[in-house]
Amino acid sequence: MIDYEQRGRVAVLTINRPEARNALNAPLRRELPEALVRAEDDPEVDVVILTGADPGG
Repeated sequence: MIDYEQRGRVAVLTINRPEARNALNAPLRRELPEALVRAEDDPEVDVVILTGADPGG
């Protein structure tokens, strides 16, 4: 699952699979490009940060 959060002109995409150390699986490989297109299509977004959920909690 990709969590999408907008902070001002920054879109923060967080890979949220800490139990799998945020490894990409088939659903994530489909979701990630969709989230990037969403950010690209938003005129209010200038920067995209890609991060992963903390596996430690």
